[in-house]
Amino acid sequence: MMTLFAALSALYYIESWSGYNPEELNHYVDAEGNSKYSPDFAIMSLFSAWLGGDMLSLAYTVFFTLIPIGAAIPFAWSYHVERKCGYLKNVATRTERKKYLFAKTCAVFLSGAAVILIPYIINILMVSAYIPYHMPWAGYNFFNIVYFGTMWADLFFTHPFLHMFLFVMLNTLYGGIYALLSYAISFYIKNLFATLFMPFVVTLAVGYAENALFNRFRSTVTPYEIDPTKFLHSRSIQFFQNSKVILFITVALVAFSLGTVFIKGRKNEIY
Repeated sequence: MMTLFAALSALYYIESWSGYNPEELNHYVDAEGNSKYSPDFAIMSLFSAWLGGDMLSLAYTVFFTLIPIGAAIPFAWSYHVERKCGYLKNVATRTERKKYLFAKTCAVFLSGAAVILIPYIINILMVSAYIPYHMPWAGYNFFNIVYFGTMWADLFFTHPFLHMFLFVMLNTLYGGIYALLSYAISFYIKNLFATLFMPFVVTLAVGYAENALFNRFRSTVTPYEIDPTKFLHSRSIQFFQNSKVILFITVALVAFSLGTVFIKGRKNEIY
């Protein structure tokens, strides 16, 4: 599912820019007949067309909106099913519960991370096969939507591949985190669908809450993005990304997930 939307995003830009000639975009002739470098060429680049730079297609909106669900579907439901069918009783007689919980946590995290990483790899390979890369120009930051002061903005204009890599890794990390959240919620909720969709519902609620808060107090509060499905995008979709805010949210989500698994998981009665 996530790979489909990543591929559709790539196809949108490949089709949209198929009529442009990079050599014609790269230079233009001024009134005196001199060939000069065109700063517009920096916009028609891999760094604006990959999934993290996509600001135009419907596919990118759906992709980032569905990250909480897409990351949870592959394996986050497994603990719920194993507890319901009685498989945990067999596990408890063969190994220590903490070893089982550790192995399950690793498997859930890696499955969620892979579901996000693989679509990114496919998207970047597809886009780079047709759209050339070009160093972004700081004078066009309002076209790139990478504003000065937002997280890793300086890297975008100096080391754009590193900027891309960091956001891919951040998204991959949150794929694993969202899977862990669903896994942790399964210790509190017995309904399978609620387990899978609860992180998505909570994320939507956070998005609506931040809109209401920042629109109400925009003149007195600096609007930093707190909705993961928005700050995972490498562009400032709505509010600025702040590294300290993102770090705090990340640590809080990981602490909740791991705390639930290894504290409540060891106390849950499985017989």
